[in-house]
Amino acid sequence: MTEYVKMQFPADTEYISAIRLAVSGVAGKKDYNVDEIEDLKSCVSEACLLVLCGQECSGLSVDIAIEDSLKLKVEGLDAKPLACEECEDFNEEISKLMIEALSENVEFKEVDGILYTVSFEK
Repeated sequence: MTEYVKMQFPADTEYISAIRLAVSGVAGKKDYNVDEIEDLKSCVSEACLLVLCGQECSGLSVDIAIEDSLKLKVEGLDAKPLACEECEDFNEEISKLMIEALSENVEFKEVDGILYTVSFEK
């Protein structure tokens, strides 16, 4: 049976450490080893940065489906384009490559240049 964990956070990069901690706790429940947990934490951090940088969101949603693997989806709520000085040096392509290298079944849902969701599993 699939279990679900749904979390919502303010659209602020300061909450990424709390999101990483929550994902770590869920992964620990599924007996992931330390390296796998670190991969998940890195992927969820990069997914949050991808959704938050270069656009404005009203919030950040993180959904986890717990099956044989963990399926995560990070979504920017009500996303719209916004220039952000904080994200000037942020490299979107490196973050996407990192997520693709550390997880499976990666999907980036983008419409009209706005990245709405990042989904992946481990």
